[in-house]
Amino acid sequence: MLSHCLRRWGIEVFFKASKQNLGLGDYQLLRYRGIERYLRLVLIACLLLTHLALYVPDAKAQRQKRADLRLPNIPQPERNLRCHLWNHVLDGLAKNKTTHRAAYKLRQALFL
Repeated sequence: MLSHCLRRWGIEVFFKASKQNLGLGDYQLLRYRGIERYLRLVLIACLLLTHLALYVPDAKAQRQKRADLRLPNIPQPERNLRCHLWNHVLDGLAKNKTTHRAAYKLRQALFL
């Protein structure tokens, strides 16, 4: 019984984190197909954030040591992803002569 509960615990933690941080329980769809698509999008978001968390320097060091891997909670990789995406957008704006100054001011305002 205990081994079954220990295997199930990771799944419970995943669903709790997905409901709190990724909006798993916030769907407002009525059709089965729409709910299924929404669930898939939440799972893809979770996979993306987990993938990004694996490449944080601390996680890389843990993998090289073959130690137990402790990934950060969902909000930390989510902040990193948002920061990365904003930097990508602002880099694109900075390449254009007409939007160069706007990109510089946005970067200062967003503290990136």
